[in-house]
Amino acid sequence: MKIIGHRGARSETPQNTLAGLRRAIELGLDYVELDLRTTSDGKIVDIHNSTVDDTTNGTGAIASMTCAEIRRLDAGSWFDPKFKGEKIPLFVEELALAKGRMKFYLDMKDVDPMHVLRLLEQFDMVQDAVCFDGIEELTRMQSANPRVQVMPRLARAEDMPALAERLKPKYVERGGGPIDVAAVKAAHKYGAEYFLDIQGEGDNEKHILECLRAGVDAVQTDNPALVLDVLRRAGVERLKPGPAPEPPPVRGARKDSGRVKIIAHRGVVKRAPQNTLFATRGTITMGLDYIETDVRTTGDGLLIDIHNDSVDGTTNGRGAVRELRYAQIRALDAGSWFSPKFKGAHIPLLGEVLALAKDRAGVYLDWKDADPEPVVRLLQDFDMTRDVLVHADEDICRKVKALDPTVVLMPGADSVDEIRALAKSLAPQAIEFRWRGFSEEGVRVCHELGTFCATSLAGGRGDTPEDMRRAVAGGVDMIETDEPEMLLKVLDSFESR
Repeated sequence: MKIIGHRGARSETPQNTLAGLRRAIELGLDYVELDLRTTSDGKIVDIHNSTVDDTTNGTGAIASMTCAEIRRLDAGSWFDPKFKGEKIPLFVEELALAKGRMKFYLDMKDVDPMHVLRLLEQFDMVQDAVCFDGIEELTRMQSANPRVQVMPRLARAEDMPALAERLKPKYVERGGGPIDVAAVKAAHKYGAEYFLDIQGEGDNEKHILECLRAGVDAVQTDNPALVLDVLRRAGVERLKPGPAPEPPPVRGARKDSGRVKIIAHRGVVKRAPQNTLFATRGTITMGLDYIETDVRTTGDGLLIDIHNDSVDGTTNGRGAVRELRYAQIRALDAGSWFSPKFKGAHIPLLGEVLALAKDRAGVYLDWKDADPEPVVRLLQDFDMTRDVLVHADEDICRKVKALDPTVVLMPGADSVDEIRALAKSLAPQAIEFRWRGFSEEGVRVCHELGTFCATSLAGGRGDTPEDMRRAVAGGVDMIETDEPEMLLKVLDSFESR
């Protein structure tokens, strides 16, 4: 019998939070139930009630509040002061945390099912989520992607033939109440698993054992630790839980004033394998300003963070990124080449990088091979259009700007003339003034035109203390580097003058 954590691990953590999801993963539950709602600006968040009143320090209806307004609220202190600062999570954050660790029971309260399906597809989790909604909404999802796992409500045993004919569901849900043995048998007759809500009065040992004897396939509970204990004492073998997810990284403090922003090229590449979550974590804990991320598209359309167009150089595999499915890429070891202690590191989804960086560091998105629309939509889903620098050619920048003018553009230029031309034709918020043509005049022109100026010393372009000092003295706003420790020392020396 499977265990579904109702709104996370509700007896131990604040409901509908990342803390609850982490605890559910740590306990080794089979599913976590999420309640999906939509903010006024189109972001999907996880909260049960239609308002924030009961589980945050704020008031208001979800549908009338922006994501930014909701994210400012404290969703943890009401449960216990130790959870102060816990936020109402975005669905994409939960997908990133659960990837490879946990399956979802999605209670789609107020959300476009096609939006949910698109995100499941982008995280390669279509078959790792059971979607509970009305018949019409589930039919739409199934028509769009036959692999989606739908779960209609089975109110009575006699309704099962009609459900089976229309949806052929692998799962049905009863909701709460006593066990309907006839409905359990009807579901099984048509090849469907039977999910039952037991939270509330049914969350007790007697009822749990009754569910087990009746053949209930999964119980949704507010007290998963109790269910685990009852099943253990009843002799039910369960898979041992995998390693608990690491706690979110704490952003380090910059010793200098932070006047010049530091961009970590492919992450902290001297400390961890490039383009991995280890490199992203290191960037955050060092207190650096941006993590440089290379976006490419897999053969099945997923956005990932990898610099080269093949997996040959930084994994134990071979093949072009565009010709491999993400499941194949995910199975590769992207860490051992750097150090045995990073064995098992995987090539991350772009969404995993964004989830880790959100509210902790900016992202410099180096555009390698991706269509603009799915990238922009993912940035929108994370509410990070203003936190990401898109470094791309002028054509891509134009397409991105047409899709969402709030995305921060940073095309590259080799000369002062190119800087002026880009400012006139594109009006970007930032320009990367390439090191080969770097001059103080170019930096001055950027600033006169109201544009931030960045330059890159990474990837063999320099990255020496002399080059760093020249860039800083030239007035740049941002420097991309493979040597952030060295750059911090250079910046510190400027501050001490």
